[in-house]
This record gives sequence, C-alpha cells and structure tokens, in this order.
Amino acid sequence: MRPAAILPLFLALLSVVEGPPDAAFKKELSKLASQNDKSGMAKLVKSQTVAAVDWIVLTCESLADRPDEEQEAFFKVLQEAWKAGMGTNFAEIEYQNLKNLGANRRDRNDLKGRLDAASNEFEGNLERKDNFAFQNVVDELDVVAPGLEQVGDQYRASQAYALQARACDEPVRGESADLAKACSALGHAIEMRDKLELKDPVYEELSKRRAALVAAGHDQPKGGAAPPPSGGGEPGAEASVGAPFTVALKFETVASIEAYQRPNFMCDDVYVLWAPLPLKAKGSTAAFARVDNAPPALRVGPGEVRLDSNHNGQGDDADQKLALAGNPLLVQVKLGDGEGARPWAFLAQVGSKQDQYQGIEVNFDASDNNYTVYTLPASSVVGDVAGTPVRVIDDSMDAVYGSVPQTWGEPGLTPENFQPEMDSIVIGASKRARPWSEVQEIDGKWYRFDPDKVGSAFQATPIALETGILKLDSKGPAPSWVVVRGSGDVLKNSYFDLVEGGSKGVRVPVGRYSLFYGEVRKGKKRQVQKTLILPGKSTPNFDVKKDETTVVPLGAPFGFDFRFRRDGSKLTVDGKTVTVIGRSQERYERPWNCVARPEVAWRKKGTKSGSKPEKMPVLSGTEGIEKFGWEATWFPLELVVDMRQDKDPVEVQLTDKRHDLFGKIESAWKEE
Repeated sequence: MRPAAILPLFLALLSVVEGPPDAAFKKELSKLASQNDKSGMAKLVKSQTVAAVDWIVLTCESLADRPDEEQEAFFKVLQEAWKAGMGTNFAEIEYQNLKNLGANRRDRNDLKGRLDAASNEFEGNLERKDNFAFQNVVDELDVVAPGLEQVGDQYRASQAYALQARACDEPVRGESADLAKACSALGHAIEMRDKLELKDPVYEELSKRRAALVAAGHDQPKGGAAPPPSGGGEPGAEASVGAPFTVALKFETVASIEAYQRPNFMCDDVYVLWAPLPLKAKGSTAAFARVDNAPPALRVGPGEVRLDSNHNGQGDDADQKLALAGNPLLVQVKLGDGEGARPWAFLAQVGSKQDQYQGIEVNFDASDNNYTVYTLPASSVVGDVAGTPVRVIDDSMDAVYGSVPQTWGEPGLTPENFQPEMDSIVIGASKRARPWSEVQEIDGKWYRFDPDKVGSAFQATPIALETGILKLDSKGPAPSWVVVRGSGDVLKNSYFDLVEGGSKGVRVPVGRYSLFYGEVRKGKKRQVQKTLILPGKSTPNFDVKKDETTVVPLGAPFGFDFRFRRDGSKLTVDGKTVTVIGRSQERYERPWNCVARPEVAWRKKGTKSGSKPEKMPVLSGTEGIEKFGWEATWFPLELVVDMRQDKDPVEVQLTDKRHDLFGKIESAWKEE
C-alpha cells in the first residue's frame, strides 16, 4: 500500500515537538554574513534547510511579539541567504504573516499552545499506542489546524495538519487508521507550504506520502463525498438585498476627549498613558510608529518642538511649531503628497513637575535629556448612510479608517496578553461610539461596509441576515464597554459592543462570538480607576441562534490568576503574573490606580487549613520606580514566604477582601 522507504522518514520529519534551533548554524551564517560571503550563505541554507527554517520561524515569532534591532538585523541575513539558496520568498512571507497578525495575535498564541500540547500528547502515546489518545489529538487538531490557518499563521497550520496526518496514518494507528483523513490533512499541509513558498524536506515527504495515499484511492472520505449542507451554508450567511452604494467621506477633527464615549482604553484625561513621542536632547527626533509619511517630531530647543513637515531634519521655519502647554493641543498635519495627500490630526500634551503615575507623584517636566510628547487620536471622517450621519474615528491611530484591529504589548499586561486597539464609528446623533465593524446595523437595516482605508469613501451594501440577541450579564462594577468579535467568513471582521444594548441586549447576526476586549472604570478625570477586560484561555465562545437570546456572563465572583515557584522551603509568588479573573475566566488587566495587593496563604496539599496570610508588597515612591522600573507600578511586588518545610506538596491561595474596584477577590487553591 505504501513504499516502505517513505514512512520512516515521513515520521521523523513531521514531528512538531521542538528543541532550540541549531546554534552552530546561526554562528556559521553570521560569520559568512560578516565576510559578505553570499555564495557561502546560500550553500549553507541549501545544505541545512531544516535549521534555516527553524531560525526563520523563531526569529519572525520573536519580532512579532517585540521589535528588536539585533533580531531584525539577523532576520535580514536569513532572508537574503534563503532567497539566494532556495530561490523563494518563504522568509519574507513568514515575516509578513506574523507581523500582520493584528487582533489575531492572542488567538494565534493560544492555538500555538494547543498545538504544542497536542504534539506532546501524541509523542507521549507513541509507545502505548492508545487509539483513544490518538483520536483525542485528531479531534483537537480539527479545531487547531484550521484555526491557525484562519488567523494567518500558515507555517503552524501546516505543522498542525501534518501532525493530524501522522495521528491518522497506519504507522501509528495500524488497523484503526483513517487514511482518507490522513490524505486530506496532508493536502492541507501541502497547501499551506505552497502558500509559504516553502518546499523543504518536510514538503517533499508530505507530497510523497499523499501521492501514495491518492494512488491507493484514499483521496475520498469514507462513504464518498459528503452531501452539501441543507441549511443554506454557515450560520450568519448573508444575502444582498440592494445595490452597493458609495458613501463619500469628509475629514473632521475630534477636538474634545469628552465629545464621544469611545471603546478606547486611553481616551481620557490620563495623558501619561497616551501614545508617547519620546524625544531626548536638542536635535533628537521621534516618529509616529503606526503612520506612514507622518512628519516626525523634532526637539529644536529646551521647550520647543516642531513637526518636521519637509522631512529635512532641520527644524526650520517651514516646520510646524507645537505650542505645547498644560492642556491638550489639537494638531493637524498633512500626510503624503500630490493626489495622495490627506489631513490627519491628534491631540498633544506634555508632562508637568507634579504628575501622578499609579498614585505616585512624579516629575514629567522636560529636562535637558528627556522631553515626551503624549498623543491621542483626533482624526475622523464623516458621511451619510441612507440619510443617517456616520463618523469613523481613527482610534487605532494609524491614519486608516476602518482598519483591522491591532494588538500591542503595553505596560501592565501579564505575560502572553496584548491590548487591542481599533477604530470606532458614531451612528446618527449618538454620543457613544461603537467599535468599527464591517457588518453594521443602522436604523434597523444591516449593511456591509468596505472602506477605502484612506478616508475618502467606503462602499455600503444592504444585506439580509438572520439575527438573535447577545445579552451581557455582568456582576460587580459595571463595564463601560464590552466588545465581542464574530467568526467565520461572514463575521470575522465584525465587532459589537454589548454594553450599548443595556438590559435588552444587542441584536447581532446569527453565528459564534468570542470576547474581544472591554473596560471597567470608576471615577473621573485623572482620579479614574480602570482596567482592561481581555479573554482568558478558557473563556467560552457564545453561539447566537435565530430569534434567541444568548447570555454573556462576566464579573463576580472574582478570583486571581497567578504563578508561583518553589525552591526548597521558599515559596515565591511572581507579582507580574497576578491578575483578577471573572466568572467566565475573563482577565482584568492593566489596573490603573487600583493595583491589587492580595494576601498569600499556603497549605499542604489535601489539608483544609491554610497558613497565616501575608500581604504582597506594592511599589511606593519614586525610589521604588528607580529600583524596580515603571512596569512594576502595575503589579504587586514579588513575595517570598518561608514555609519552613521543603518536602510536602503545597497549594497557594490569593485573597483581597476589600479591593477598591472589585470588592472581594478570592482565588481557588492552586497546586504546584
């Protein structure tokens, strides 16, 4: 049924379990690059393709999480060597795929974790050959593989499909093999690598094995091809009910922070959390990281900043002077030239000698070596949809209107969590902005929007959709907004704010939704307390059926998620991993002016009484900032407890009986 020579190599190459990449390869490639030996670099990649792929993927993943000049330089070497040695664009494609994950970054990381877990389960079962365990892997990868493909990680999707093929195939399943499933998974894995232009040894073995299965007639599912679905396609499928029309748009500034309530964590008077332009000494520049062709800021004197309008770095009279003072300044600039020129705007403010950062008085006034300009989005475009005014606000601050949300690593986020930023839209005379969504309901009618991105117009298509209700049930402090995201081809770029619907809920298209992000806040102006709401790894999805109501439960009872480690009798709770969680395992991240200070108790596993609780310390005063850094102001500090025993397994619990924002918070007892 299969060539005997194929299967051993097939099994060896398709392992997803990863060790560290070959350090010797990196050392040799770097050496050849320093000698400008392009021929040697190409030969090295061609002879050690597997190592080259490992380094390309690892470097791209690292850069996607956090930019780094040294890593970026090494990637350029990898990219050049791969192109010369293999003649394809794999390195560049992988780089762009991971760089542009945007709002999918968190989902991708979760799926990657599930792939790793499935791979470990598979490898651990190779000796036992428990068919039930193998089938668990297959079933898990039915979700993980297409999920990775949908979020844009084609390399990891290829790995997931390849692993699924192994878990279905004869070498490990014997008589229980599902060769049709294996053949299908191999086809998907090959398709992903084709899109990546990655024809490596794995690709060759995938192709050989699939060809053998196809030759044996296993390219059809058991029982023949499945009949088409009878319900008209996936939930939420739409039908056009009118001709598309163009909505012309005109630029307008949003000069006031209070003009609209926007789903934007930074949109308030706490300007020290706005996007910074970090200028240094006189002559230094700072650029808007997310905007192409924006004039950089240039410090031309102790207290004088200009926008380098002609991009000559001189700070001459042709440049725009920013009259920065103690209140937000509306600044309008021009982006691009000729027909592509368009206006853009932001609010700008500078610090003072007596600012507050997490309740600590700090001096953010300009010095000879530091001068930060804080910026907030102030651009919008306005138009008319079938007689209803609309305003699209560039809240992601990328000079694009209706862009796909992006996620960013910000201070106050626990490991592997990212803050989304997305544009918003105001409908009619409302003072509450909705999240931007490709599918929108306006005056009882549904439309699909297709923006031109630069803000001159968007296309609106009237559509018919089956709908149901999503209703927020939140206990504890009331969220200011809670955004859910749709899934599938119809709803993947659709977002809805559940708070907008109040006690009645929000009417949304039929389909599956997941928590995207939200916010809880209390108080006003610079005394505000607020946290970001993000989904946890086990936060459920919510399925909406036609004319039915689906409840989204959030809030109390509140607990803590945290990590701890043990070294003999010493128990250490890592402060930077402590975060509040709600009843749907949602996470309350980036606590501003409301950092928890939980008490820590431990007990021997299996017992009921815990130790006397010890309170985790928090940072206070500028001396603490100098010692631990600004990031430490967002979390309790590390706590070390002497348990006076180093043998028995233990459990740990965190509690905060009277938190300012959440009230009582009590974690479950967590095992080592």
